[in-house]
Parts: sequence; structure tokens; C-alpha cells
Amino acid sequence: MTMSDTIDHKKSDKLLERKKRKVLLKEKKSRIIVRNLSFKANEETIKSAFSRFGQIREINIPKNSDGKMKGFCFVGFDAIKSALKAIKEMNAKPLMGRTVAVD
Repeated sequence: MTMSDTIDHKKSDKLLERKKRKVLLKEKKSRIIVRNLSFKANEETIKSAFSRFGQIREINIPKNSDGKMKGFCFVGFDAIKSALKAIKEMNAKPLMGRTVAVD
């Protein structure tokens, strides 16, 4: 391996790392939190309420060690603009009988 090959390899590693960070940042920015969520809500009801804003990448509903919901969830969208639209249109609105806080 020549010195030039080593430099090229390091450049490609740095470029790959930069791309990974950019993707992770985009994923983080396109994730919202829904608080004051009904304990009866499930992945299907959340998907039904939020899918109109854009393609949902993931739904995470944290639970206690006893399996009960904690009363909030995370919704990850494919696009940041979908997350912003969901925040704008769902914050302080009723969902399953409770006024949710969406950030």
C-alpha cells in the first residue's frame, strides 16, 4: 500500500462518517414526541393519527418494567417537513380523549 492509498482510504472513511452523522441528525430531527398519550393507545392508533402527515419510519412506545405504557411515544418520520406538520397540526389536540402535547 502506498502513501497515496492510505490518504485516499482515510478520506473515504471520513466521508463515510460524515454521511452517517448527517443521516442520524436527519432521523433525530424528523422524530417527534407525543406526551399525555392515552394508556389505551397502541401502535395502530398512533399510526392512524399521524400517517396523514407523511411516511412513518418508526413508532416507539416506552413501557415500564411491568409492561404498562409510560404515557408517551416517539414517532419517526422519513422527512423533517412531515414531523413539523404533525407538530403544528396535532399539538394541544385531542387524541383518544386526551389533549396531547406534540414536540
